[in-house]
Amino acid sequence: IQNYYRLYIRVKTERKSFLAVQKSVRTIQAAFRGMKVRQKLKNVSEEKMAAIVNQSALCCYRSKTQYEAVQSEGVTIQEWYKASGLACSQEAEYHSQSRAAVTIQKAFRRMVTRKLETQKCAALRIQFFLQMAVYRRRFVQQKRAAITLQHYFRTWQTRKQFLLYR
Repeated sequence: IQNYYRLYIRVKTERKSFLAVQKSVRTIQAAFRGMKVRQKLKNVSEEKMAAIVNQSALCCYRSKTQYEAVQSEGVTIQEWYKASGLACSQEAEYHSQSRAAVTIQKAFRRMVTRKLETQKCAALRIQFFLQMAVYRRRFVQQKRAAITLQHYFRTWQTRKQFLLYR
């Protein structure tokens, strides 16, 4: 176990030192390459430098115009998409308002129908009570007339019997 542990520690330290050396080597290589490029650039003639600057400016101009064209197309597409979305939302709102209006109209018609039914029912009830009052009045008059007739008849009958007994 101790041997494995010692081996683990040794490998760990060797890896650490290897990574440090590798980092140092890369730094030195980068510095060396940079120095070589700078030396090479010094050797290039002024005409080549001017040509490189011109080509760089031309490339920059082309890239800029291409970027602006793509950007304007993107803006156009965004505007179209926003307009399309706005049209869809307005259409949806119109349909929603249309459905709401139809619902309100149905509710209003139902309310009017119920009101008419209530009025009709009330009118029928009033007519029923009026007919009942008229029939009752007629009945009461006929009953009074019958009672009066019975009274006169009984009076006449009693008088007749009284005269017979006398």
